[in-house]
Amino acid sequence: MRRARLRGSQPLLSAFLPLARYFAASAARVAIRSSALGLLATFFWIGLATPNLPYALRELAWSLTSHNGGPGALALFAALGLGLATQAVRRFRVGLTGWARSLPASGVTVRRAVWAGLLIVQAPLVILYLAAVAAVATASIYHAPLAPARLAGFALALGGAAALAGAVVCHALWRRLAIGALAAGAILGATSARWAGVIIAVAALALADRIVGPVRAPGRSAPTRHVRWPSPRTLAITLAWRALGPTLVTNALGAVLPLIAAGFFRANNEDLAPGSAALALRIGAALSLAIYTATLATALAARRPPWRWVRALPWSGAQRVAADAIALGLPGAALVTPVLFVDVASGALTLLHAPAYAYLAAAALRHTNGRPSGATGEALRFGVPLALVWSIWPASLVTLPAVIALAAWSAVRRERSQRVSTFEELHHQTAGDPEWIAR
Repeated sequence: MRRARLRGSQPLLSAFLPLARYFAASAARVAIRSSALGLLATFFWIGLATPNLPYALRELAWSLTSHNGGPGALALFAALGLGLATQAVRRFRVGLTGWARSLPASGVTVRRAVWAGLLIVQAPLVILYLAAVAAVATASIYHAPLAPARLAGFALALGGAAALAGAVVCHALWRRLAIGALAAGAILGATSARWAGVIIAVAALALADRIVGPVRAPGRSAPTRHVRWPSPRTLAITLAWRALGPTLVTNALGAVLPLIAAGFFRANNEDLAPGSAALALRIGAALSLAIYTATLATALAARRPPWRWVRALPWSGAQRVAADAIALGLPGAALVTPVLFVDVASGALTLLHAPAYAYLAAAALRHTNGRPSGATGEALRFGVPLALVWSIWPASLVTLPAVIALAAWSAVRRERSQRVSTFEELHHQTAGDPEWIAR
């Protein structure tokens, strides 16, 4: 009790600033690695799917800074900010255990420092936003008056995205639900482009800050209760999906962009021949499937590294590889299943690709070797060319069984040569290691 009182009575800035600098450094690394590629991919597909690019840029600038446009760009930037913050919060939670728990900082201070770091990770969006403001205010290209409500709404939308992504670190379930609801309300109010919405967003974020409470460290769960385990055949798949967790949804938000671009391309070019429209749909769906499966492989390699306990089970290397391929391939197949409602033939041909991308990803996640791109780079190096070839020339799908067999053979070979006792500093939990005290 005495230690808790001392932590709660400390000066705010003396504990907050060092923690904020720590999370800011992690946020900068996440922003450099994720933001640039994500923003370039987003606006590349927007430009590809828009028949009149100058008109689209004008509408984007007006939507961000003037009453002449709709609030669509504010919602787009809020969604991008939420994606970046969700990527960063997983990295932040690694530092909430071990030595971080011995720091003289209260849980509320740590939670606010995490929130500040989640704001910093969205810095590329702010830079792009300021460029759009300069196009309207400084150069006066579009000769439209500025809308202060939109300027304030943009900042509040990013703050709401940071609060929504960071709600997972709160300790009590009711706090996580309450902060998530308030943050979602703040985003909706901020993106409404009205002063009433801005006031609601400010009130929601202020109330969310009042109820943050202590942080919830990963691995600190409720008391043990009876769990009904799945059958041995589905246990490995269940473990993989539990390790992936929210990334099954967040990774889909970025991977679905090629499919959305293909839909815009078909909608903006109504005079396309049926064959060209089907080709565009196949390419977009195949690229989305390959990208989604590859990014899931990187997340699985980070959240579920090789461990000895699985090697003690009566499973062969081929069975472990097949389980990972199913765990990665089924969500990808679900992502492109809606294509069947638009074009049955294109959707069916794309679904045939799923086993190949799944085994390529299963092989890549067993050979990351500390690469910054993780398993995504290797999986996309083979997956994207195959997606283009199989989509443009459907007859080349006769090579599909050979590709699956080769990828499965490579994955099994890597699985059997893995060193499950290799030390990885990023995933090492010092709280359970007595050797860290002597260092």
